[in-house]
Amino acid sequence: VSGEKACFLILTADSFRGPYTLVKADFRPLGKKAGDFDLVQEEGGTRAFLYFDSEHRGVSAMELTDDYLDVQPAEVMSYEGLYPPFCREGIAHFMKNGRHYLFTSGMTGYIPNPSDTAVSDDWMKTYQSIGSPHTEDTSSASFNSQISAVFHHPFRKNLYLVLADRWVPDFVMTQERYAWIERTIGARFAPEKYHPTREDGEKLMASPLLGSANTSVADYVLLPVTWEDDRPVIRWMDEWTIEDFV
Repeated sequence: VSGEKACFLILTADSFRGPYTLVKADFRPLGKKAGDFDLVQEEGGTRAFLYFDSEHRGVSAMELTDDYLDVQPAEVMSYEGLYPPFCREGIAHFMKNGRHYLFTSGMTGYIPNPSDTAVSDDWMKTYQSIGSPHTEDTSSASFNSQISAVFHHPFRKNLYLVLADRWVPDFVMTQERYAWIERTIGARFAPEKYHPTREDGEKLMASPLLGSANTSVADYVLLPVTWEDDRPVIRWMDEWTIEDFV
């Protein structure tokens, strides 16, 4: 549940298709309002971990209890001290060679923005930012998309695939557009730093924000991840096939 309520519903079932039984309503991990999240189970094990936007104040990492119906009391925070549009959401966790990675987006509603990569050597240690994975993107908007999930190909060890939402495909982002979006949103939290014009504010209000976006026309972007040492890089490819990758 999103918005002011910002909580989870927990349901259980004996099979994937249900029927499901509601176990907990209005669940907030350790009392925290929960936004965008990723829920990850340890490969080959039973431990599970929750990463979520914690009240727009950082990304929280928590381990689930053994029955998966609650969280352990320990919490680790990453990306603290940020404000919109820089605080993080759209969280996607993945692993490579024992290292943990998070892809996240900034906070501009359905309008895309620059992604970031963070890395840690453990499930429950603070993640450190290493910059945008879209190193050749010129739109300041992650190729006009928001990463939602990362998949490791089961038969190609080094191939990872990124699925990203393109919520408002007709609203094509540019560096110029992102600049006035950043100015206008940032001024609400750091007025001493940002000085938007009246025109900036009018353009933002006319943009496809949360309440005005027509997401029925949304589509997807699917791209491979390439690697520069231990750093994941996402480059635009008009066409590609699985066979292009070892």
